Amino acid sequence: MNLLKSALTAALLLSSTYVSAIAFYSGVDDVSSSTSPTTTLTDDDGNWIDPTGTALDGATWVQPTDAWEVDDSSFYYYEVDLVDSVDYNLTSLFVSYDDDLIVSIGDTVIFDSETSGIEKAWKGVYDIFDSSFSSLLITSDDKLTFAVVNSNNDATGVIWSGTASVPEPSMLFVLGFGLIAFAYRRKTNA
Repeated sequence: MNLLKSALTAALLLSSTYVSAIAFYSGVDDVSSSTSPTTTLTDDDGNWIDPTGTALDGATWVQPTDAWEVDDSSFYYYEVDLVDSVDYNLTSLFVSYDDDLIVSIGDTVIFDSETSGIEKAWKGVYDIFDSSFSSLLITSDDKLTFAVVNSNNDATGVIWSGTASVPEPSMLFVLGFGLIAFAYRRKTNA
């Protein structure tokens, strides 16, 4: 009986560890495709959304310095808070951007501003998951990337925040673990 209790406790601990959500945010520590340093965009004129008090709270407007006011310059950011060695279920993602943005997981595009029909994107917070997804799997081989194009010859950048969790262990694993414990209990009682 003690073994069965221990097995069930271990299974519950494992599953509770796997479902804990993590939050991630854009910032200067995220990796850019550019060779120049990443800079934090400051907005003294109030042209862009202030993340404070929104779903983007805690995130930072970012861009590489060599893309500053360079028309048609393009760059991407890779979200480094989601490390390569673990799979994640992406469960929410909010963005604001200027001027054009494509968000991808690996080779799969999950957001393209060309087809979103959003005007003045830098003025609002946009929920990429709004009625489109409940969760998306980011495998250890994928990267969550934000590809930006400066289309208006002004400062351009991107800001994002979201949540992800490590997928729950397979129910077959938990069931199998319980069956082993049950078989061992029957054997010791016989």
